[in-house]
Amino acid sequence: MSIPSIHNCLYLSAENERIRKKYKKLARKNGQLEKELNDFKEQFRKNELMQTVTRSVQVQTEGKRSQSAGGVMAMSGQTSVRSQQLESNQPRKSVDEQFERTTKDLEKKLLEAQQKMEELEKENEALQTRINAMGVKERITPSKRDLMANLQKVSQERNQLARERKKFKDELKMLDRGFFEEIEDLKYALQQAARLNSAYEKALKQLCSQCGMPYPKMTTTTPPKTHKRKRSRSQAREFR
Repeated sequence: MSIPSIHNCLYLSAENERIRKKYKKLARKNGQLEKELNDFKEQFRKNELMQTVTRSVQVQTEGKRSQSAGGVMAMSGQTSVRSQQLESNQPRKSVDEQFERTTKDLEKKLLEAQQKMEELEKENEALQTRINAMGVKERITPSKRDLMANLQKVSQERNQLARERKKFKDELKMLDRGFFEEIEDLKYALQQAARLNSAYEKALKQLCSQCGMPYPKMTTTTPPKTHKRKRSRSQAREFR
């Protein structure tokens, strides 16, 4: 599998780091909400227990007072106790309603935090799938040290190619400017010599035919094509 480019690695690394930080932030917020909910429930339980104990003591005290008084006073005491119980139930009802609202609010926030965490987990899984598809096997995302090492390696290769290119240019500059023209002149002279050689062979055949002599076997040199001369000159100009 092909290695992903540096730009893709940098993008995926930054994206994964962003998701990781966001996930940690939501996890901390989720933990705080759970702690607040548990603390609120514990406080409500303690308050309810204190109210129950207070009402029990108050009822017992009022009961003893009603037994020591007469029948009319007993009825008046019971009425007073019931009135106090009703009055004490009003704040309790208000506390219950507030507790219910606060509990629902905390549960809603907790549910939203859990949903965001699930979305981040899915996004992270999709990102990891993309990275695996690109061929990164050693780790989920390359570290900054690995990216810098790859960048340094590419820079070294680029500098090496630049040095080799400069070396070739310097070697070409050391050649004489008329070097390529001389080569073309030699090729042209070789072509002319081949044409003359062909003409000499033709004349020799005619002479042998007139004199009745056998023609000796000789290898005829085929003159090269003239267009190669033009192409070589263009190549010479390119080297300069």
